Amino acid sequence: HMLLPAQGLLHIGAGLPSPGAWYQQWGLPTIDWIDASEQRHHLLAKHALHQAGEGHRQSHHALLGADCAQAQYYVLSNPQESGLIDAAALTALWPNITTSSAVVLQQSSLDTFAAQKLPHHTKVNWLYIDCLPALRIVQGANKQLQHTDVIVARTVVAPLAATHPLNGQGATLDELSAHLQPLGFRQLTAYEERNPALATAIYVRDYVQALHTTRAELQTQLQQVQAAHAELLQKQELLAQSHKALEADL
Repeated sequence: HMLLPAQGLLHIGAGLPSPGAWYQQWGLPTIDWIDASEQRHHLLAKHALHQAGEGHRQSHHALLGADCAQAQYYVLSNPQESGLIDAAALTALWPNITTSSAVVLQQSSLDTFAAQKLPHHTKVNWLYIDCLPALRIVQGANKQLQHTDVIVARTVVAPLAATHPLNGQGATLDELSAHLQPLGFRQLTAYEERNPALATAIYVRDYVQALHTTRAELQTQLQQVQAAHAELLQKQELLAQSHKALEADL
């Protein structure tokens, strides 16, 4: 936070209000909470109202994913794990977890949601994805990532068999890293939760690599300009020689 100060933070999958959340002591000008549970959203809205004097604080009720389409939302026996992944795929992490119900909800990409509901979204430079699968949310945030410096995301770090139902869901650390690295983000660390199969990973925009890339691009452009300039000088020299030859003939 000292190196890349948070101007605005978006906490996705915020769950129940947490006055002791790690970012609450930073005095951020902008914090938005998003949760797909209507009940938790109402509790977060009350929490936001109590903190209104500290800056922009707002709760939103939405299910975010890779695109704008209907999606199955699973209500699980552990409400903190409710989301886009069925309990059957999570039993390796939580052996006793079950699906209480499943409902079809309208899903939105983060880019679409931000454009419609977050007029200040360009000031949001920290994303906290506190739910599984983080990759699906990131896949729907191409425009938002252009303004993002830090991504904090909940991931699965436990080794999984090739046929495990969690594979391909976008919940693992490897899947998220493979997507973010080409976009210019570097993983700094990952710290385990109480359940060691889960960890919160921290990614930052790799400004050093971005500088090298920009420098290389500028060097290429400079070489192109120099080559074009040399070609122009050559053409001017040929034209001057043609003029001299024409004058001699006259």
